Amino acid sequence: CDWTFGTMYAIHMEPNGASYSATKEEFVSRTPLPLTDVTVGKDGHLYFTVGGRGTQSELYRVRYVGNESTTPAPKLALNEAHAQRRAIEAFHNDQPKDDATIAKLISQLGSNDRHIRYAARVALERVPAAKWQSEILKSTDANTVLTGVVGLARVGEPDIKELLLRQLGSLQLSSLSASQRLDLARAAQLVLIRLGDVDNSFRDSLLGAIEPLFPSGDDLLDRELVILLTHLQSPVLSKKALPLLAKERKKTEADYREILERDRKSTRLNSSHSAISY
Repeated sequence: CDWTFGTMYAIHMEPNGASYSATKEEFVSRTPLPLTDVTVGKDGHLYFTVGGRGTQSELYRVRYVGNESTTPAPKLALNEAHAQRRAIEAFHNDQPKDDATIAKLISQLGSNDRHIRYAARVALERVPAAKWQSEILKSTDANTVLTGVVGLARVGEPDIKELLLRQLGSLQLSSLSASQRLDLARAAQLVLIRLGDVDNSFRDSLLGAIEPLFPSGDDLLDRELVILLTHLQSPVLSKKALPLLAKERKKTEADYREILERDRKSTRLNSSHSAISY
């Protein structure tokens, strides 16, 4: 539900790896229609409320009056990746885990599916860090290092923070994808947030490694690098960043397409689908 633009969307999900991808379809819209909540009643009809910020509160019922079947849609079948993720999630508890299970979870940190990696990390966080941190610190697989360092930043002891940052620094940026570079910057941030600051000598070495990377030309990565450099009190950050703020960013049609489409929808009363009544 979109309160601002007065639009309710139907979300159509499709299996995608160990999770789902989705497409949205406009279902109900009107101006104004400040949506606040929605539920399906026991009678099978859809109920939603509007209101907030001094507007009139209202309750609506949406019922189907067409001739198409209203039989509930079948549940989406689980694929192999879903089954694997759910099997990993069975270890999201504090029960003891044997060495074979721990080794398998560590191997799953290297999966190309981020949902598998996430599930494995959460499971490992329920294992004493001393039982698996050495495997992360000696791994050469980028996904294993990136995901494992995040886990150790969350549950490890402060005395390993420099080891974690050095392990992140061992990854070759040229071999990382754009998303992995973001993960690298965010993992470094998390280590500093959760495990504390480093001493001045190590801070200087971090700045020596990070400052030449900024600006990278990638807006998303540059934002993360600014956060890191700010935290580390880089003396060159303002000199590098301020010109970027003053530089006009070129806009493309893609930047405006969605908001223009939403604006067009919000300026007309919804004629509604012929099979829907209020």
